[in-house]
Amino acid sequence: MQSSNTSQIPSEEELRTLLNVAIEAANSGGEVIRSYLGKVTAREKAPADLVTEADLAAQDAIIGVIRRAYPQHEIVAEESGGGGQKPTTPVVMGDNTRCELNPGEDMPGLDAGSESSVYRWYIDPLDGTTNFFHSFPLFAVSVGVQYRGITVAGCIYNPLSGQMFHAYRGGGAWLGDRTLSTSGCSTFAEALVAIALPARVKFDSADFRLFLAAINRCHSIRRTGCTALNLAFTAAGWLDAAWGLSCHSWDLAAGILLVEEAGGVVGDLNRQPFSLTTGRFLAAATPALLEEIYRLAEPLALTAIPGR
Repeated sequence: MQSSNTSQIPSEEELRTLLNVAIEAANSGGEVIRSYLGKVTAREKAPADLVTEADLAAQDAIIGVIRRAYPQHEIVAEESGGGGQKPTTPVVMGDNTRCELNPGEDMPGLDAGSESSVYRWYIDPLDGTTNFFHSFPLFAVSVGVQYRGITVAGCIYNPLSGQMFHAYRGGGAWLGDRTLSTSGCSTFAEALVAIALPARVKFDSADFRLFLAAINRCHSIRRTGCTALNLAFTAAGWLDAAWGLSCHSWDLAAGILLVEEAGGVVGDLNRQPFSLTTGRFLAAATPALLEEIYRLAEPLALTAIPGR
């Protein structure tokens, strides 16, 4: 779990301001996405992993909002913009905007000497691109911001339903003006679980092995195709748990904060604390439920597969 030492984070007034900018940015990106629904073309950025004009246009809109409010802050964004081509190493897109890393790969450590490295925004302009391309109504905009390595504010926006899930550290998690809390489920056999799988799943991968171990031991499993909404729905109590072992930092930053502020718990394989740098997360409504997930995963020795 990320540190929640509130003495190391900005004032509540500044947290609210950061959240308001995140919400404005997500709304701006969502408006773009709605305008493209049913009109996009797509090209492969990886097998079965689509990138659309909507991704790129929404990202530009989101970055524009953040830049106007915080021109010096660092931004980690999903799309490279250069025709959708994926760079093999971290890329600076100008004005401290970085993009596209492999699962589990994160940006270099923070340099406390500059404002740009103190604040870092994580943007997924369209999580669930394949769903969007097929008009399957589960996709979202995710915007989260860290202060000195601690996620302090973020939101996840469903542009079709208009649902805005949002949180700032110490301020609780909300859906609109309604407070969120996790389901309270403590037994894996009773849990409704969502999993985040990569676009192409190898049968010997950690993702698939954990899925097979879990499928007949929980109440049911869902693969929604949208990691951000998996986390938002866990925070709302609509899911009892969610996990992913091949994710990106921009998939997770806002959603992990939502789960924690809603009373849930988050960890990593082998009972390690959650970190954006690994690309892995295990989120649960209660500590007891997370403990059962740990016990399920431990015999599989999944940490033997680096970055997975």
